[in-house]
Formats: sequence, C-alpha cells, structure tokens
Amino acid sequence: MLLLHTADWHLGQRLCEQDRKEEHDHFLQWLLHTLTQYRPDALVVAGDVFDVGYPAKYAEMQYYNFLKEAFKICPNIIITGGNHDAPNALNAPRKLLSALNVHVIGGALANPTDEIITVVNRQGKTIGAVAAVPFLREGDVRTLQAGENYTDKIAAYKQGIAQHYQLLAHEMMTHKNNGLPIIATGHLYAAGSAVSDTEDREMHIIGNQGQMEVEIFPAEFDYIALGHIHKPQIVSGRQHIRYSGSPIPLSFSERNDAKQVLLVQFEQGKGLVNIEALPVPLYRRLHRFKGSFEAVQNQLAQFEHNTVTPSCWAEIHLQLNNFTFNYEEPIKQLAKDQNIDILKFPPPKLQTNTQTDAEQPESADMELLQNYAAVFKAKCKASGVNPQDMPELEYTFSELLQNMNDEL
Repeated sequence: MLLLHTADWHLGQRLCEQDRKEEHDHFLQWLLHTLTQYRPDALVVAGDVFDVGYPAKYAEMQYYNFLKEAFKICPNIIITGGNHDAPNALNAPRKLLSALNVHVIGGALANPTDEIITVVNRQGKTIGAVAAVPFLREGDVRTLQAGENYTDKIAAYKQGIAQHYQLLAHEMMTHKNNGLPIIATGHLYAAGSAVSDTEDREMHIIGNQGQMEVEIFPAEFDYIALGHIHKPQIVSGRQHIRYSGSPIPLSFSERNDAKQVLLVQFEQGKGLVNIEALPVPLYRRLHRFKGSFEAVQNQLAQFEHNTVTPSCWAEIHLQLNNFTFNYEEPIKQLAKDQNIDILKFPPPKLQTNTQTDAEQPESADMELLQNYAAVFKAKCKASGVNPQDMPELEYTFSELLQNMNDEL
C-alpha cells in the first residue's frame, strides 16, 4: 500500500491582504502530477483544507476542480476537517463525493467507527484501513460537567481524545490481524513539536489544552498522519508519527521551511517500510530584510531573484540610531527595481546605546495583532489580572471563540 500524506492547504488564505490563489493553483497542479507519477493507493489530507470555514468562491472552485481530476488518478481520497474548517460546510457534498471514493470527514461523527475508511486498490482488493479522525473539539469527546476546574477540564479533554483513538484502533484490529496496515489521521498539536512564531501564538490560544502527548495514539497504528502544525517534522522521535506541514509558506515565519508531502509505503505483514519526503516546488519567495538603513539597502541590492517566477514578497524591519524622515522611499524604490513587493514595513525600531541587536525584542508582528488570544492576554495583562487566574480565563475565552465559530 502506498499513501500520500499532505495537510494544511489553507485554500483561500490571504497574507497582508494578498490572496494566494496562484500559489495554491501551482501546488494543486503539482500534486495532480505527483499522483500521476507515483500512483499512490490513497491520498490523505489531514485537515485545514480551507483557511476559513466559509471561504471565497475561487477557493471552493480550486478544491472541487482538484477533486474532479484527482479521483480519476487515485482510488482512495480521504479528507478530514481541521480547526479552520467548518464541519458542516466541508461535509455538505459528502454523500455525493463518496460515490467517487472521496471520503470526507469534516467533524467528529456520532458513531466514531464511521470514521474508519477501508482502503481498496485499483483491483478492488482491501489493502488497509484509515481512521480518518478530524479536529476533535471538546464537545466531541466528552460531556461537560458542572463545577469542573481548569485542570480537570484539560485532563478530561485529553482522556476523551485518547479514548477516541483507542476505540478506533480496537475496531481496526481485524485488518491488523490480517497483516494489513492501519493508519490514523489527526489534527492537533502534539507536545514537543517545533512550531513557527505565528503558529505558536495560535496553538496556545487555550493554554496547554492543545498540547497532546503522543501516548494518546495506540501503538497498533502503523502510521499517524498529522496536520495543524505547518513545519514538517517527526514527532518526539517517533518515525511513524509525522506532520507533513503546509505546502506553501503561510506566513513570513515559515519563509525558510522546506515544504513537502510525504509518500508512505507499507507491506503486508511488515507494516511501515519507508517514508519519502517529496519537496513541493516553491512558487513565490517570502523574505525578511532586517537591519540598519545601510544594511537593508545592501541586502536589497544583493538580492538574487529568479525573474521567471512571480515577484518576491517581503517584510522590512529597520533599526535606526536616530529617527529620520524619508527612510521609506529609497528602500521602496530599490525593492521595486529588484522585483520585490513589500507587504510589511512597520515603523523602524530605534537603537539605544545600551542595547545590541541580539538583545532587542523582535518588532511587533502584524499577525500578533490579528490573533484574538494574544490581544485578550495583552488586555488582561494591562488590566492587572492575576497571572494565576490566566489559565482559567484563557480556557473560558477559547470556549467563547469556539462557540462563535461553530455558529458561523
């Protein structure tokens, strides 16, 4: 059995008000070519198909146009919802798509065993099974109890997720006992995973609630296909637990990440035998220029850009010894000459005689200002909230956000 694992497409995403349509078009065309070249038995998309629950129409067209071609190439397509996806919206065409062997699990199902997808090859023979587990909200895995404190809530939530996977693993043991591989998906934050700055702020929207220990995954699973964290990686040294990462850099903090999809091979009676990372070609570069006025000018002048590809998107972080006017125009003109579009150009940071570059904090990131949790924490701090009360407040705030998202 050959499986291709990808996640976190975030179709419809915008960066500094710029849409990513061309980049996603390029990725999806490459993915169709990759499916044709390697002919996997199953394609798994582990959550966050879209960037928002109800995306722009062009993003929906990208999704359906891809599926229209992909099902002709790949006999099993398995798509799960992430925290950015609206379960009802993703599930809307579910029955129709299932006729094409496109299995969509937008949110947790009333009967968890319905999340189990049997994988059949091109000859119709069963060759494995996938527990297509979407992003699990707290209400999906446990009943809320009156009078619970923060610690109890977190422990019950994690236990509920662990039991969800245990139930599915138990139900899939017939396949396992027949020597067939069993795989699970997940859209969560596995403790110990490396994240980008932007993601780190998002992951901690509910304190430590989002961090799940890898022990929640039963050992019976041959492979765990994860989504939610955009940096591709092995989790806690467990070779069979992987984040594929996002296929395009979704923020400037991801500008240096190597984007990829994972080709996972299994053999009957042996389980997992090989994992190969397939690099996703970069369509548009993201770059950060940082330093003094002269340093940034030099960086721009020496910047090498392939003129065949679209313009590079950049952010500029100036550090000045003294405040001065007219610092923007020379830099903007130089960037224009180099086919660089500046998307972020915050006010310069003033150097002091007592601070070095290494000692000074990073200038404010616009994503930070757009993050509800970060703004909430900043407001609490400014209001003098006791730090000991913050975990409970963050948890309550996260519940409010989740309820708002579920109603959209």
